Amino acid sequence: MASMNGDDAPEECLFLRVQAENNSTLKGIKNILFKIRKNSTLINLMEAYCERSGLDVGAVKFLFNNHTITDLDTPASLKMENNDTIKVLSKRIVCKLCKQSSCLELQPNDSSNI
Repeated sequence: MASMNGDDAPEECLFLRVQAENNSTLKGIKNILFKIRKNSTLINLMEAYCERSGLDVGAVKFLFNNHTITDLDTPASLKMENNDTIKVLSKRIVCKLCKQSSCLELQPNDSSNI
């Protein structure tokens, strides 16, 4: 594939590891290594991770260096390097007033608690 600057050099790719945060409710969800172009948006990676892990994209958030990754972010825009790690956290709704346990737990393929 030709690069954006007009020459025929291949676009640089990275390997990025996506893993569930250990202290989240996503324990047991697998870690996956992805190969991605530096200028590709990360939405495809996020959707692929969720599909392979049996999660709903809307039920989790992806973080890199404490920055929430958006659909339009790219590895280049976030200054990612080869073998960097993206963390996955469940979007837990913490109800400080009622403290219902049902607000806190989220299981794979279960978005009914959000």
